[in-house]
Amino acid sequence: MIDAIEFLKLIPVWSDIDLAVANYVSNLCANDKKVHGFVLGMLLQHARNNGSVCIKYEEIGQVFEDIIDNEISLYKRSKVIAEFNGRLGLSGKDTGAVNAEDSDWFSRYLAVSGLDKILNELSQKSFYDNGGPGESCMQFIDDSVIEYVADSGRNLHDSMTVGRQIREVRVPLVYSLERIYISRYFAYELIIAGYIRNSVRIECITTGKKSEKLSPGFDMKNIHNMWTEVYDAIDEVERKLGGSADKNEINWQKVAVAMSLCHPFSIITGGPGTGKTYTVSVLICLLKKICSSLRIGIAAPTGKAAARVKESLNDAFSGPFAEAYRKLYPNLIDEIAPAETVHKMLGIFPGKSVSRVNENNPLNLDVLIIDEVSMMDIFLMNKVVAALRSGTRLILLGDKDQLASVEAGSVLGDICTILGMSDKEQKLTDYEKDVVTGLTGYTEKELFSVPGLASGIASLHKSRRYESSPLIGVLANYVNSQDFRYSETMNIVRKQNSAELQPLSGGNSLSFGAVTSDRDDRNIKGVALINGCGKELVDILCEKAVTGWNIEKSGTDEKNIFDLPSACASYRKFVEYTTAHPVLSSTENENGECAQADSYVAKAFGMINAFRVLCPERQGFFGVRYVNDGIATAGLRWLKKHADRDQYPEIATLDKTWYPGLILMVTKNDSNLGLKNGDMVICGYDEKYGSAKRVWVQMENKKYKSVSFGMLAEYETGFAMTIHKSQGSEFDHTMMVMNGTERTITKELVYTGITRARYFVSMIVGNNGCSNTVNLDDRFAQKVKRSSGLSERLYGR
Repeated sequence: MIDAIEFLKLIPVWSDIDLAVANYVSNLCANDKKVHGFVLGMLLQHARNNGSVCIKYEEIGQVFEDIIDNEISLYKRSKVIAEFNGRLGLSGKDTGAVNAEDSDWFSRYLAVSGLDKILNELSQKSFYDNGGPGESCMQFIDDSVIEYVADSGRNLHDSMTVGRQIREVRVPLVYSLERIYISRYFAYELIIAGYIRNSVRIECITTGKKSEKLSPGFDMKNIHNMWTEVYDAIDEVERKLGGSADKNEINWQKVAVAMSLCHPFSIITGGPGTGKTYTVSVLICLLKKICSSLRIGIAAPTGKAAARVKESLNDAFSGPFAEAYRKLYPNLIDEIAPAETVHKMLGIFPGKSVSRVNENNPLNLDVLIIDEVSMMDIFLMNKVVAALRSGTRLILLGDKDQLASVEAGSVLGDICTILGMSDKEQKLTDYEKDVVTGLTGYTEKELFSVPGLASGIASLHKSRRYESSPLIGVLANYVNSQDFRYSETMNIVRKQNSAELQPLSGGNSLSFGAVTSDRDDRNIKGVALINGCGKELVDILCEKAVTGWNIEKSGTDEKNIFDLPSACASYRKFVEYTTAHPVLSSTENENGECAQADSYVAKAFGMINAFRVLCPERQGFFGVRYVNDGIATAGLRWLKKHADRDQYPEIATLDKTWYPGLILMVTKNDSNLGLKNGDMVICGYDEKYGSAKRVWVQMENKKYKSVSFGMLAEYETGFAMTIHKSQGSEFDHTMMVMNGTERTITKELVYTGITRARYFVSMIVGNNGCSNTVNLDDRFAQKVKRSSGLSERLYGR
């Protein structure tokens, strides 16, 4: 006989920390509940590792079953079965022994170990009504007795009942809202929910009724005057550019700005190209016009995202509207704190959970704007909330439909669930109606003509990115719809009638593409869908990513599947350029350190974002590592075939770990080199260092420097990257390579991959070589499953 805990430890999916938490909880339980505590501790920690904040008690059995189905490979299953049979003193041929081909292998183990009974008890409400695994390891908190300041009618600055209740939690597990939490994640959720509920009750603008102004100048009359001045200047520039808005069309960017003024907490959400950065640039200008003393900070979850938002805001303030901003508020960009990562802003160091900036040492800011909030987990959001001074505005930007954070929680998605509720549940308060309608001139009926507006939350609906490449927009919207079926994707694209479709040639009937521009257009626009691919086709893809797509070929061999239009971006131009210019240095600045914008290296960096391969996972033939290795090998082969031998005397010694034109991606921040996780660097020579191996780094203000290749600590080849890693990036041509059966495939992941493309997107789907894609419908339509109680705490559901 084997007991349940022994059996659980045989399953090769638990991490050391899963087992440590399980043992800790189990040791606090009474003898007859130790197994229950072990299972709860292990499942909760494992769920946290996979992004969930809690588990509903009624779903415990299903969670366990999903782990076994999705995380135990056939190879691991065979090992588990062999070891289990061994513990029972049986061989595979003995009566009662379990074999790998048995479909009920796991249910038989559950029965033998008694774990089926344990899981059944844990999935019953009666178990928790009778005390659960014991008061020494689980605290029961009835949500109806949680008192939020906003609900109690107290002033926000009074001591929070929520905080006091959290401090009273002295055990590892909490039972609340019919969910089981690890206690610290319960605390995070409660604090965030309390902060949002409190904040959206605060009226920041004097409208003739009682309100609580956060800063001088926030009365409706003054704000209206400043609003008119700002938008008159912007509208004047738009008229000069010939792009003034349609008077009959609602300007959702204006609505978002107005909503962001209402409360100390707000969210602006929208897909790619909807103008989130433009909207926030107008908002910043307006805030500074209303109160010039406001201290405004900008942050993002990652170094790469922080650099992007800084660059985007610089472009917004120095672009077509620069004249308007100079007129409205000279030197505006200089009065905003430089964008930085949330971790750096809060003083959170790697591997540490304590932040230097906290409730006892809050941020010295009046306004904090955070971009790419979909990447933020519940721990980091909790740290942000704790670090805010009383009265600080928090403005969050992000795409609610993108992938959630790698760590636990789906904070932005949970907060924005109200946008998917009925119109009655999305209603605005009288105060919000007065402010938004008073500033924008729209009626309440107009504001709710499209779902996407709620207290403190505004959605941007119109994407300008795909106006010139509508098929990508069609594809992205279809993936996001309730009716999404992958097997129907080709038909949906074919039925698009807003532009003339030109089918591409393909190797078989499962290959379909359409373009909405001339085939020779430098920025050719369209989509391509290719199904039934195997390892051989992935190998061909890696080769053609370097040599280019040759539409002129004919025939029905597999190579023709990748005969996209020759103008469709690949790495061809980049490898040609770096092969011809292995020495990337050129003009230096006055300090003799950085190459300028007209140098060879600047031109090389200008090419690398034309094309990128994206994969759902890292392993396997459709994974990042295999694809990167294939493209790097093809690039080296190209170099050795086409290089001028006079420029490459050492060409015979070059390998795919380093050669001129190899793209590498940094995987860990390095403050000494000024590198951030996700930065791309290009291998190449520097004329000052002869034949020494160097890598070129893009610095701020589009300056460049080279560092010794040996100084790079943590990196990987960068021709392909995971879809998670690509968030916030844009490429002219995005090629998604996936088997389609990966357990990580979700609607959010596919949507995120598609929307990384500016002009052209290719979806290469293997499906284990199967030509029929109906079996992929459920896989592609599934949404990210992350258990959380945040939405229910905010909206009651």
